Formats: sequence, C-alpha cells, structure tokens
Amino acid sequence: MITIKKIAELAGVSPSTVSNVLNGRGHKMSPATLDKVKKILDETNYVSNMGGRLLGNYGSKIIGVIMTYTRMRRISLKVFSPVPRGNRMRLPANIICTCSQRNNRI
Repeated sequence: MITIKKIAELAGVSPSTVSNVLNGRGHKMSPATLDKVKKILDETNYVSNMGGRLLGNYGSKIIGVIMTYTRMRRISLKVFSPVPRGNRMRLPANIICTCSQRNNRI
C-alpha cells in the first residue's frame, strides 16, 4: 500500500504538501507542484485509508485490557461490586476487557 510519505518522496515535496492536495488546499502551492502531486496520485492509484483518517481526526477512545481470568475476577469484584449500578462513573472512553482461557502468565 502506498503512503503519503512515499507520494511525497516521488514528487519531491513534503508529506504536508501531499496532504494539502488531498484535502483540497491546492491553492497554497504553485500550479506546477499541484499538477505533479496529482499526476503521481493518479499514477499510483492512491486511495486514502478511511480508518486511518478517522483515527487521526477523532481517536479511538478505546482502552484494551487483557489479563488472566483469576486476576480479572479479583479486580472486578474490588472495583465494580461496591458501586451501585446508577452511580458508576462515566469514562471518556470505552473499555474492552478480555481474559485468557488459561491462568498462565501474560
């Protein structure tokens, strides 16, 4: 997969120049530079990665936790059991918690 950095190398410009072309800000550069970058984008069939674009703009706001079943059980009992359902704190992220099937060290 070709990247903005590779397009920039081929065109002899900076990655931010390629980004400006991709985001419709070509008026910030000379027509020759704009044409050169557009030509290379067409030749390489560049397609932006929507997942990467969304992560860059918004972030994932996901926290992943992997631990053994025993440890997870111990922690969940200490953290969540004493808290009444309606009073749980609201986090600015989603937590994905999973455990290994064996109690081996992770």
